[in-house]
Amino acid sequence: MRMYLQENGYINAYITLNNYDWYIETLFQEAIDKGIKVDLEKLKNFYVSVISEGIEHHDQLAITHIGRSPKHVLLLHEMDITALFVGDLADSLREEGWDIISPENAYTDDIASYKTQKVLRYNPGRVGEIALDKGQSSNLWHHTLDENYLRERFRTEVLGSEAGEDF
Repeated sequence: MRMYLQENGYINAYITLNNYDWYIETLFQEAIDKGIKVDLEKLKNFYVSVISEGIEHHDQLAITHIGRSPKHVLLLHEMDITALFVGDLADSLREEGWDIISPENAYTDDIASYKTQKVLRYNPGRVGEIALDKGQSSNLWHHTLDENYLRERFRTEVLGSEAGEDF
């Protein structure tokens, strides 16, 4: 794949961090399918919090292994919750001191040319690859990428007493 990209003038459009926004969408849709009332304000707070926590984790990983905060690339999937809350996420990130930049700008960072030689079944993103190559073997993924953790947190923070026993 790398050879094909290079031969055709493309770059590897990496992400610096990973998240399970798609699983939050799955939980949201599952609740709707079960007829459980979802408080959208609570869902927004949960979504923004989970994504922000993952960003902070990966940024600290970058600071540890490359000595600075790089120009991050956050992967967000095209889904209902993204459409509902991407503006809130961007506002929250700006309030936390982050700048929202274009992919073209992000890919000017030096880590754009970094190439790990290790192929992982589940990619932790560019920052995780760098950390792994520098000897870190645990905590490459944040706990917000654990489905059981997310399900329980969604159940308590978003659904509360609406969840009942069957969620």
